[in-house]
Amino acid sequence: MPAPEGLQSGAEGYKTLLSSQSERLDPRGEFIRHWLPELAGLERKAIHDPSSLGLFAGVDYPRPMVDLKASRERALAAFRNLPPRDGRA
Repeated sequence: MPAPEGLQSGAEGYKTLLSSQSERLDPRGEFIRHWLPELAGLERKAIHDPSSLGLFAGVDYPRPMVDLKASRERALAAFRNLPPRDGRA
């Protein structure tokens, strides 16, 4: 099953959290349900951010590798602090 069209990460998607992309592009979480069947029983909203439910406390399941909110803020701050462009595209 391919990723939903438009789902991106990396430099092109620096302003967007993957969970919000996931909610917008795959609102029912079909991609997640397909590839992570252990999460298939979660409600629509929860499937896009299962760690927010505290489901994995005491369970042998990987915790998020990145604090998306904090990393987004760092990226936005870095972009805000870039020197102005000199008019070249």
